[in-house]
Amino acid sequence: MQCKWAMYCCFHFIHWACFTVEFEGNANDEQGINNGQLTNGALIVNDASRGNVLSLVGTNDFVNVPDSSSLDITNEISLGVWVNLNSFTSSGKIIVKPATGGTDPWELYTLDTLSNGTVRFILSNGSLSSQGGWQSVASTSPLTLSEWHHIVGTYDGTTMRLYLDSVLLGLKQFH
Repeated sequence: MQCKWAMYCCFHFIHWACFTVEFEGNANDEQGINNGQLTNGALIVNDASRGNVLSLVGTNDFVNVPDSSSLDITNEISLGVWVNLNSFTSSGKIIVKPATGGTDPWELYTLDTLSNGTVRFILSNGSLSSQGGWQSVASTSPLTLSEWHHIVGTYDGTTMRLYLDSVLLGLKQFH
């Protein structure tokens, strides 16, 4: 998958903690608490319509943000990203928070694309996926390649919502 993207995500605990990357030559968080590291050839490039963006055009290139309790969610989350993809892969992870230990549930929250170009928002409550601890909301139509799209997944403590270009694609109750 080749893509360019700009990202942000916000978590609500007792106060709002936002992780926003402006890509000013690096993958540092605006607040300086969740700085990322460009890995395996990930680059910051200038896009005529978006300014500095992250370019992932190689194999296994990504931004690694070290695990931090400030990235854990307790009851609300919003994940948002602008993407411009020019191909789809079987595992197009855009934003992912892996579970510790590398066991089921594999991911605590994710925005990704599937090989057919559809978009998905995934949440886990920490229980095994086979026990209903992993839920997702997905689009039914693929993204248009080589165009900028705004993908947002939100969770308000009871309902997951997935938006594409400001249009609600789906919702699901999840506790």
